[in-house]
This record gives sequence, structure tokens and C-alpha cells, in this order.
Amino acid sequence: MTVSKIIEEDVMTAYYEHPVGGRYQVISKIGQGGFGETYLAEDTYLHGKKCVIKKFIYTSNDTQDLAKAKELFKREAKVLARLGKHSQIPQLLASFEEDNDFYLVQEWIDGETLSSELKRKGKLNEEEIKQFLQEILELLQYVHNNRVIHRDIKPDNIMRRRQDDKLVLIDFGCVKQFITANRQLNQPHNPTRIGTEGYAPNEQLSGNTQFSSDIYSVGMTSVFALTAIQPKDLQRNYNTNELLWQDKALDVSYNLVRIVNKMIEENSHYRYLTIQDILTDLSSSTTSQTIPVNSPTLIPDYPRSYHKTNLEYSSKPS
Repeated sequence: MTVSKIIEEDVMTAYYEHPVGGRYQVISKIGQGGFGETYLAEDTYLHGKKCVIKKFIYTSNDTQDLAKAKELFKREAKVLARLGKHSQIPQLLASFEEDNDFYLVQEWIDGETLSSELKRKGKLNEEEIKQFLQEILELLQYVHNNRVIHRDIKPDNIMRRRQDDKLVLIDFGCVKQFITANRQLNQPHNPTRIGTEGYAPNEQLSGNTQFSSDIYSVGMTSVFALTAIQPKDLQRNYNTNELLWQDKALDVSYNLVRIVNKMIEENSHYRYLTIQDILTDLSSSTTSQTIPVNSPTLIPDYPRSYHKTNLEYSSKPS
């Protein structure tokens, strides 16, 4: 163990000597990012039952901004509480403010991330990716039907629960918005975007997130699962800008390639607009022929265009 690690743990132990919120005893830090920190903790009111604490660090000293942040935080916490009624989304156990920082307490999921699973097992084959898509898309359909966009779907934010092998969608970006809004007020020329390089589409990185932005992220997650290569490290066709991935995958069918390619269209006009459309295409692709590895890139038969779009939520997804 390094000296810096020892110091960090000593500081954390001293800082959280008393339970957060008077109830949750921190065990260890399990994550840190641009929006705050994540801890594994125990609920002292429930005989040490494990939970996850997300701490969002608020930097503004402006009392008016803080009041707005509190209202936005409460609103977005209510969204998470509603979503958490689904068995494959972590339940929100508590939300509160302490010392001008904001906290969410969520159900702890005993399992492993998709990233970890793929590292251990290797690439998914066509049947496995279809099963993955069926399950994660049905879950995402529930999210979208609640008028919520996840904003940060990627292998690290999808877990497989140990007790039943079900996929669980974690780390929703909605609560991070109140931090983003604060930073944009204080740093208008240095905006903070929610999303991950390689998994977030251009319109999301430009601040125009749509429901189909999540579809793009699921598509890129599928590409990673099929190739074991991060999407940002794959090449694109010089003429069409199409991502070149299928020659890195195990044998896949023509229809599956078409489905994934339409999910990851750079221009949102030509991407799938609803999850139901993808599920319908998946169900009709069961008898498709496979194409050999190292086959030429397939050019889709839907229009291609790469101008930016400002299309926002035009209709309720289904």
C-alpha cells in the first residue's frame, strides 16, 4: 500500500468517523469522478445492511444558487425513487443534504459490472448479444416510458446481479444535472457534459440529449461486448463515417449488423427513435444468415447524413 493511499484512507476514516446522515457508516470509497464520490456503507438502523452512498459536491457559495440546487436535487431524487420501483434498478433508500453537500443512498447490488464480466469471459456471440439487448432494452423502455433519459449507459453502469443473473442499470445521470447546471452558471465557457467518450453521441456531448442518445449508448455497449474493443479505439469508414467493428466480432448475422449499425448512427435522424422498433427488428432476425469474420463492411439501406441536429424530445418514446 502506498503512502498516499494510507493518508487517503486515514483522512476518510477521520472524516466519516460518525455515520453520514446520522445513520450510514462508510466502509470504503468505491468510486470518484467529476461529480463527486461513491462509498460502500452500512445502515446502522438495519443491522449493518450494505448500501451505496453517492456524495455530490456542490461548489457555489451563492445562497440563491444553492436554493435552486436544493430544489433540483429534490426533484431528481423523486425521479430516482420512482424508477427504483423496478426490480432491475437500484432502490433509492434516502436523499439528504449535509454541510452543503448532497447525498443519495441506494440499494447495494451484489454482482459484477458488464465490463468485469466481459474481461473474465471474453466476447459475446450473436445469441448472447441478442439476449443482452432484449433484456437491457426492455429495462430501458421502462425508463423512457417514465420520461427519463439515463445519459451514461456503458459497460461500467450495467451490472449482472449474482442472485438471479438479471441485468441492473445503475448510475443514472439525472441527478448529476444539478451539478452541471451549477457549473455552467459559474463556468459558462467550460461546460460540463454528462456522458462517456465512445458511448455518448455527438448531440449529447453538444448538450442536446435525446431519448435516442441512450439507444446509441446501448449500441456502442453492444459493439464493445461483441469485439472486446472500446468504441473510441475502432476505426471508421473514411467515406461513410460508419464504425468498422464486425470484422472484430465472432460470426454475426447480416440483420444483427444492420440493427447495431442503426443504433449507433451518428446522425440521430437516422437512428432508431424508439426501443420498440429495435425489439421488433430483433424478434424478426432469428432466422438470419451469418456473415463470416473479416467480411466487407455492410452499408445500410437507410439514408446517410452527418449534419448536426437540434431535434429534441419530439414525441413520447414507446
